[in-house]
Amino acid sequence: AVLGAADARTMNMKVRTGGTATVVMSHRQGELVFTASKLTVLPSNRAYELWLMGPSGDKAAGMLVPARGGMSGPMVVGGLAPGDQLGLTVEPATGSPQPTTSPVVLVGLGG
Repeated sequence: AVLGAADARTMNMKVRTGGTATVVMSHRQGELVFTASKLTVLPSNRAYELWLMGPSGDKAAGMLVPARGGMSGPMVVGGLAPGDQLGLTVEPATGSPQPTTSPVVLVGLGG
């Protein structure tokens, strides 16, 4: 539904630690689709975690599954609120209740 939405907007960002992130979002759907390409491979005790970061605080949006063929995702993230940004951080492999590192990519979602 997000990819075919009339208001779908695609954003490509470089990831600070290497690779690129792509976000396709729809404000009407209140969702986005996240994919990444060629992210730096992390040690087995670390993983990438997505967050919605906004005025009401940070909430976990999911752990990225390790890349296959250089691609991570797609992940669908819902529950977007005005002022949210999408952040990708490096966390313990089991995830974290709050971000423990600065985002390696931060995407402004507008709206």
